[in-house]
Amino acid sequence: MSTCIRLARRGKKNSAFYHIVVAETTSPRDGRFIEKIGYYNPVRNPEQIELDTDKALRWMDNGARPSETVRTIFSRAGVLYKRHLLRGVKLGKVTAEEADVKYRKFLTDLLAKTEMKRKKITDVIKEKTEKINEEEKKIRKKKFEKIMEKKAAEDKARVENALSETGTGETPEATPVQEPGSEEPSKDIQG
Repeated sequence: MSTCIRLARRGKKNSAFYHIVVAETTSPRDGRFIEKIGYYNPVRNPEQIELDTDKALRWMDNGARPSETVRTIFSRAGVLYKRHLLRGVKLGKVTAEEADVKYRKFLTDLLAKTEMKRKKITDVIKEKTEKINEEEKKIRKKKFEKIMEKKAAEDKARVENALSETGTGETPEATPVQEPGSEEPSKDIQG
């Protein structure tokens, strides 16, 4: 039987998670497999790829064909580049040390790109949260201003009602405050 390297879906609904497996071509997608060589998580941003490169290379050398999606994943993870370098070593066009240096440089560049992407994403998230916070502050300020305007209108209406009850058109005078100890005896008290 021929073998292929493909994805086997795992995870919950709307949050896919894939195992990269070596399976027979006739077995179902999520069914039996020969060996699991890694996983792929497209939900995370940037996507997460964990892969055993040596196993993938061994299976590809033994004739396992990767699916189109897995080929793309292998390309991003550097498996195809390492295979290319190893072919050059076999043909004698590149030494093993040069191939190792090139592959390490590729991995450091890949790591740097991933970190830049992660930083860019966190910066965008930070900007959006700051923008949302500013908008929320503006909304709260508008609500506060509306409440204060409403209270001012109620106070003004109360004052106008008090003026209309007195009938003078002037503001009612405040009752004088008496100092303690200068109280006049109340006339209401009988005695």
